[in-house]
Amino acid sequence: MIANVLACFDLGKARDEAGNEIEINDDYNDLGLITYVKRFCLNPSTLTTPAIPSHKKPFKCSIIPRSPQVVKLVDGSRG
Repeated sequence: MIANVLACFDLGKARDEAGNEIEINDDYNDLGLITYVKRFCLNPSTLTTPAIPSHKKPFKCSIIPRSPQVVKLVDGSRG
């Protein structure tokens, strides 16, 4: 499915009213797990964020169909 999305759409940063790219923030939701591990781990300073499950906070992006055929395909799937 991911390959289909990448083949059919150009994905990129969102743009503001002036056409400038909106930077993606580096914020993550820790779902309470990071706080728990840091509180109860013997040496929390040795923890690295990628080793702890988390989810990226929502951010704006640009998703643009690569062709008119993709638009027709998506419109046709709405039933």
